[in-house]
Amino acid sequence: MIDENLLLDYGAKKITFSKGDQLFREGESALNFYQVISGEIKMNNYNEDGKEFIQGIFSIGQSFGEPPLLANVKYPANAEAISDAEVLQLPKEHFLELLTSNPKVHLKITETLAKRLFYKAIMVSEISSQEPEHRILRILDYLKKYVHKTE
Repeated sequence: MIDENLLLDYGAKKITFSKGDQLFREGESALNFYQVISGEIKMNNYNEDGKEFIQGIFSIGQSFGEPPLLANVKYPANAEAISDAEVLQLPKEHFLELLTSNPKVHLKITETLAKRLFYKAIMVSEISSQEPEHRILRILDYLKKYVHKTE
């Protein structure tokens, strides 16, 4: 979590979304850093049959959408408010300036992204397991060890 006042100092805007509003869509250019002030945001995709796959749910103090922003690629998922929400939105160039000027913030963002990557690696490994019981136990073990230590 980046301090709200620091984000505002670098030009972030507070934006209000109603439940169901789209913040961005899969395939759009990644132009902004986002951090939740209130409410919840989900990132999702839909398969060819219209079935939703939720990539993640983000709540107060959490940021989302950083990988495509930093990698200069398009969003691989949609972002949608799943409740009324308020979000800080910071343009990419200002976000990069903030990271360059604040090494501790840069390190915190790196740590957050590393934890998310670690979680995704565990999930991919467990999805490939043939035994549902093992998958559930592994996920519960991960949540017990790491969920309260993130962000």
